[in-house]
Amino acid sequence: MSKRLSGCAAILIGLNVGGAVMALAETGRSMQTNNIQPAYILKITGSDATVAYSGECWVRKSDGSEQRVPVGGTVPHSQELSGRGLRCDIVQKSAAGSLTVEIVSKNGGNRSRSRTQGAGSRVHIQMR
Repeated sequence: MSKRLSGCAAILIGLNVGGAVMALAETGRSMQTNNIQPAYILKITGSDATVAYSGECWVRKSDGSEQRVPVGGTVPHSQELSGRGLRCDIVQKSAAGSLTVEIVSKNGGNRSRSRTQGAGSRVHIQMR
């Protein structure tokens, strides 16, 4: 029986450090804490480099408040944001071309993507 236990690849150890409960794996590949906020990557791309856009995103913090993050310019754009949720409202300014807005969760691999085309067209996208 001791041979069987010594062959285990992942032994979890629970720690309480400053109110944060942590789970550590023996393999060193996993560390989770309830104080770490999920990270999102906002990607804005277009059919060509002249596609212009403007808008804003709201990042929901762990205390429930929201932080406004203005975005704008020409594609491509990539930005990492941390919080308990992310929602964005982006407007295409260019008459020609298409605009793609994507949110990727770094922690869970979730992905949300939306595309629009034409001046004044709007993308509303969110992830929790």
